[in-house]
Amino acid sequence: MYATRFPSRRPTSPVTAAPCAAGFSLVELMVVIAVMAIAAAVVLPLVESSRGVGLPMAAQVMQRDLEWAQVEAQRRSEDVLVIVYPWNEQYGMWDITPSFAVLPHPYLQSDELTASGLVDLPVATGNDELDIVSADLDSGRYYFVYNAQGEPVRYLDSADTPIAGDRKIVLGLGDRRYSVIVRPIVGMVITRPGS
Repeated sequence: MYATRFPSRRPTSPVTAAPCAAGFSLVELMVVIAVMAIAAAVVLPLVESSRGVGLPMAAQVMQRDLEWAQVEAQRRSEDVLVIVYPWNEQYGMWDITPSFAVLPHPYLQSDELTASGLVDLPVATGNDELDIVSADLDSGRYYFVYNAQGEPVRYLDSADTPIAGDRKIVLGLGDRRYSVIVRPIVGMVITRPGS
């Protein structure tokens, strides 16, 4: 067998390194700027669209809480008081028939509620704060009662006078509004954009 030897590719003279430049080349800077521009184009629309999610979600949470209060009144066959405090951004539900006691919230733990058992409206991220803009639950009052049949009625009314017309809680985030509406007689709770 014949063995073929390849010539050595080793340099015959020592190689000296070129002096390195202090900084980045123009091409490297342009590549970094292009990558950052693409990332910003993808991320910024996602951030902007997620800001408006807090308002409808807060309205749906309040809707579920009011529906739960209605079901509790029917299940216990006892009156349940619903109070909304727009100035504190809080609301709560109380069992008022045997004793004036806060109803245990269906999913919030006691350490997540205020000392008096109220639910704090969650605060949105960003510059805008989630607010209870207004609450008209019974002729300018901030409260009403679900009676044992689940009907929204006037509080402290022995005749269980039904509330006439829709009762509304308006939530706001910046200039946007969302309404939580309690229907008369059946007590159905709905949410919708706007005030």
